[in-house]
Amino acid sequence: MIKSLNCIILCGGTGSRMGSADTHKVCFEIHGEAAINRAIANYKKAGIRKFILVVGHMCEQVVETVGSQHPEAIFVYQHCPRGTGHAARIGVGAMENANMQGPVLLTMGDKIVQPMVVNRLVSDFERNNKGASFTVAPKQYAENAGRVVTCDGITAIREVADIKKAMQYQSDTPSSRPNKGIYIGEKRLDPFELEEDVKYVNSSVYLFHPKPLSEALEVLNSDNAQSEEYLTDVIEIISQQHGISIVPCIEKDSIMSFNNPEELLEIRDYYRDKQKQKPFDPKELKQAKEWMQTFDALPNGIIDYLKSIYGTDPAFLEERIGRIKSVLELFIRHFGPERKALITRAPGRINIMGRHIDHRGGNVNVMSINRETVMVAARREDDRVSIVNTNNNFEPFEFSISEHLEGISWDNWEGYLNSDKTQEIVRQNQGSWVNYIKAAVLRLQHEFAEFKLHGMDVAVTGDIPIAAGLSSSSAMVVAAAEAMVGLNNLNVSTNEFVDLCGEGEWFVGSRGGSADHAAMKFAERGQVISMSFYPFEIVEKTTFPRDYRLIIANSGLKAQKSNEARNQFNHRVACYELGTILLKQSFSITHLRDLTPENLNIPLDTIYKSLHKIPENLSKEDIYNYFPEKYHPQIQQIMSTHEGIDYYPLRAVILY
Repeated sequence: MIKSLNCIILCGGTGSRMGSADTHKVCFEIHGEAAINRAIANYKKAGIRKFILVVGHMCEQVVETVGSQHPEAIFVYQHCPRGTGHAARIGVGAMENANMQGPVLLTMGDKIVQPMVVNRLVSDFERNNKGASFTVAPKQYAENAGRVVTCDGITAIREVADIKKAMQYQSDTPSSRPNKGIYIGEKRLDPFELEEDVKYVNSSVYLFHPKPLSEALEVLNSDNAQSEEYLTDVIEIISQQHGISIVPCIEKDSIMSFNNPEELLEIRDYYRDKQKQKPFDPKELKQAKEWMQTFDALPNGIIDYLKSIYGTDPAFLEERIGRIKSVLELFIRHFGPERKALITRAPGRINIMGRHIDHRGGNVNVMSINRETVMVAARREDDRVSIVNTNNNFEPFEFSISEHLEGISWDNWEGYLNSDKTQEIVRQNQGSWVNYIKAAVLRLQHEFAEFKLHGMDVAVTGDIPIAAGLSSSSAMVVAAAEAMVGLNNLNVSTNEFVDLCGEGEWFVGSRGGSADHAAMKFAERGQVISMSFYPFEIVEKTTFPRDYRLIIANSGLKAQKSNEARNQFNHRVACYELGTILLKQSFSITHLRDLTPENLNIPLDTIYKSLHKIPENLSKEDIYNYFPEKYHPQIQQIMSTHEGIDYYPLRAVILY
């Protein structure tokens, strides 16, 4: 879908708070590049190709700045600045006049949006199939941004100026005249309570179906504190008629904007620091033989570090050290003692809450275990990845990153995965352990498409039982991603790392979440980690009780990652997706985790009555007949992840 998006960027404001008579707000430079050009470059990294810019004040400067770097952009003039809603209507009108088809990504020219945000927004938009999806951020990130409020199933945005005006009126007016205030639909809200309770603010990156957007823009008015047509008002209008989905972005640097010189300096500092704060310089790494000498000598610093990971049991420490030395020996034998290398590790994990919870937005409680995957890796000057394993059952393997990209669209990660060539690459190495290393490498190359990543020579060892439900495969993804990030000096936040690993593992064919990868990245000795998803967040860490032990027993059943097992897993995910579509017709929810009496303010029996209406089983043919035609494109995408299964037990899956 991303290639069909029309990106409308509003650049018509005067930017008076920037205090410059010579430079338009969006033309201020950020690390040597105009803010608007940096923004468009990020949208292009996400795969967007069609741009309309609404210009006004200093339009010649904006046209010249953007046109020199992005000549395909279309410019349309806003003669009179009457607010963001008026500017959006002009942009949509230009799009319609040019007969440009497809959804509308609408945002402001002073925003720097990371490509991952666009991908999240598109995924949410396709998955939820509502009138619009838009991004929100925690209130503390932007204290003056519009408040996102949901009341009686209607989502709306209320500007701070209007809330303050209502507060003032309420303070000055006798209680006998409570006719003014903040309204959502027909319901009046107390502005003081609203301000106290609100969790998210609008971060102004919207994705609309074109028809609901056009209809909503036509009925905007300027009856507000600033006497302007607010673009934000379309959210309530569309929410009432078609439904709205919000996409929380909790990483502070995922969407950055500026309204004054101080905020611009913060963004400049971010990009300057991003250049400085590299994980480390590969030139400063130890040679493999030096690593071996370190683990032979075991200085106090190394011993203390190992104890912080593995505990103080002497026998177990000795066994771990021996395993690390064995993979160092393998690396030296294959790649040489002089190579400068890093060592990465990823532990196995147990999920105390079970399966299929993270990708439904629910909380999971996870712990790491004392089995792990360890890699010794050195950077190459080409893009090849050469791999050996201490386990003789895993044959050496080598591949080229660029060979996996030739002739395949690289605009969108899911599009890349669904291409015929990628599917054939995976089939040729079906079941190979190397696919999990490819998953990490290729997902990082996609995320950093502007760089050609260096390959690596890597030796691997591990003792996480295979096919035991302890995520030996995800540990391979995480350890390989750690190595690639370090050896290529990539600046990746911890939360981004978790998302990239989770999405990377889709390469092998599954469509799971990122709980396993998060458990490995955030695990601490002796701690149970509680996590939530959409957005990803560490809820709390709890010390495991000293008087208890958790026993992990071998059931004798194999958690196979064969093609058929992946097919079954994706089929189960499809059941969740289809059931959620049905529930969204009755309830204002984004994820299944939202379906609670407390969240919806309804009796429990109302939920069970709706669950009872969900069919027990539907065949593939029945599904297309059962769902309205408007959902068929979404259903077709859901069905594309698996094959050869005749029925879908929707009710049982949703109840689980």
